[in-house]
Amino acid sequence: MARPSTEYLRKVFMGLADGYPDDCVVHACRLAELLLAEKAEPWIGRLRDIQAVENGVFHGPLIPATLSGRHARTWTTHYVACAGDRAYDPLLGEPVVLRDYARRLFGRELPLETFLDADRTAQLIRERRLPATIRLR
Repeated sequence: MARPSTEYLRKVFMGLADGYPDDCVVHACRLAELLLAEKAEPWIGRLRDIQAVENGVFHGPLIPATLSGRHARTWTTHYVACAGDRAYDPLLGEPVVLRDYARRLFGRELPLETFLDADRTAQLIRERRLPATIRLR
């Protein structure tokens, strides 16, 4: 029997032909909740392409390979639930080894930051403040 986190990944992934429902914060938070219930130690990762330029900082576009045509999306920041050495992103439909994650999703190497560690993620889930905390930053 599949775990709830894996079922969630597959369900959202299978519906991508109709567009990407909600946003990465919603999915990262829901997956972190499911992973915590499965006794994993989820944490929230963040991907950004930040480059110093003459006039300040440039935030490069993040375009997921799994969304195209009228459902294409472009972001400058992307959040993902992680546990152990895996990223859990419904845009890929399965847990992915961290070292391969950005390349598989965005077609290039990008550093995956620990946005919220496992202790803080669990605390915010218990307090029902995880989505609001991510959106505030």
